[in-house]
Amino acid sequence: MQEWICHTCDSHLIKGGMPSIAVANSLELAPIPPELEELNVLERQLIAKILPFAKIVALPKGRQRAVHGAVVCVPSEVETTVNSLLRPSAEAQLLQVKLKRKIKYKGYQHFYTVNMKNVLAGLRKLKEAHVPTQRMNGGPVTRTKKRRTSDLVWPWTLACSLLT
Repeated sequence: MQEWICHTCDSHLIKGGMPSIAVANSLELAPIPPELEELNVLERQLIAKILPFAKIVALPKGRQRAVHGAVVCVPSEVETTVNSLLRPSAEAQLLQVKLKRKIKYKGYQHFYTVNMKNVLAGLRKLKEAHVPTQRMNGGPVTRTKKRRTSDLVWPWTLACSLLT
């Protein structure tokens, strides 16, 4: 199996330098917390602050993907969305959700089982880790220490992981 590298890294390596986007430059992704890792696609979309819409195409070589055309990012009201869902009894905690392209359509695009316990745990984790998400309850937020960006779980990371 052949290995493929991007043009940026290739040009830096040909010149004998370290690529600026290399892992050796401390540019690695922060680990995804287990509360967010176990969410399915629809559960991630329910708690994402921004929903990106893009056309993803497969490139001819290297099994890489690329975005073709414009990416439209639609903001979502997370608290309104989560609060509008039915609350199942404490024992079940499962909802079956049909995802439609438009409400007026009879058919549905996807059918998922949503675990409300996982959704609420994921939302709590996002509120802990990300300062703008903590403002959802309307309370003031005070920062006691500076955080590195690798310590934060960004909502767009969840949204972008939906594209892959």
